Amino acid sequence: MSSYITWTLREIVLPLPLGVIISAITERLVRRSRPYARLRNNVIKLSVACMGVSCVSCNLLFLVGVIIGTAMQPVGLTGGIATGKSTVSSLLQQQSSSDKEDEDEFVIIDVDGIAHDILLPNKLGSDSVYNLLVAEFGIGILSTEEKGTISPNIDRRKLGDIVFRDGQKRRKLNSITHPKIIKIMLKRILLEGLNLNSSTTNTTKHRRRVVCVDIPLLFEGGVPMRLLFGTIIVVACKPDLQLERLHKRNPDLTLEQCRQRIASQIPWRKRQPKLML
Repeated sequence: MSSYITWTLREIVLPLPLGVIISAITERLVRRSRPYARLRNNVIKLSVACMGVSCVSCNLLFLVGVIIGTAMQPVGLTGGIATGKSTVSSLLQQQSSSDKEDEDEFVIIDVDGIAHDILLPNKLGSDSVYNLLVAEFGIGILSTEEKGTISPNIDRRKLGDIVFRDGQKRRKLNSITHPKIIKIMLKRILLEGLNLNSSTTNTTKHRRRVVCVDIPLLFEGGVPMRLLFGTIIVVACKPDLQLERLHKRNPDLTLEQCRQRIASQIPWRKRQPKLML
């Protein structure tokens, strides 16, 4: 019995995650060396693959893990609310539309967009949290402008007023929405990293494809979330400017409501910003 368990672990259970971990570490180490990075990267990955063939008899799963680990190297673009993440994201997308072959092609995954989609009653199927939120916070969070419809949309302003005043309710909201958001985000990272998403196509075959995830709450997700990203870019600005931007963007919010939303996030100094706007 023990020999069967050992065989199962060695041949079936371990090869895939082992390949993912080794490949991810290899990619991130090699990425730091610019001269001849591509050649060095390929040599190291070939060596890793050969090691897998010699050490893991069930090498097909190991090699699949190597491919997945190579694809799971997204760039994390994060920062506080109203600090300029959308501006940076737009700049990256503008570079992707360039015809220059020596520039990277950035594929942007908008986590805020995912968070909006899962609130809709008729979108994303089983990944929608519409019914769970209505059951938890009541029909008072529904839009009054859509009376008469079978499933009026959730009014994010009303929901925000509830959760930003109460830390316990905010944690409850996060416990409902975050697992769904992370699930969809990981799926899109993998599809885009492997270039399997039919909705996006490379503009130039020879350009390096970089998956960039615009994720406001990256640091709030803890160490596991940080380890997912090979490179993290933090966008920040002065607190007074942040408050001014948020109030200008959302004039229906009072200054106190704006401060509550800013205070609910990790301060920018703890994010170790790489880019200041």
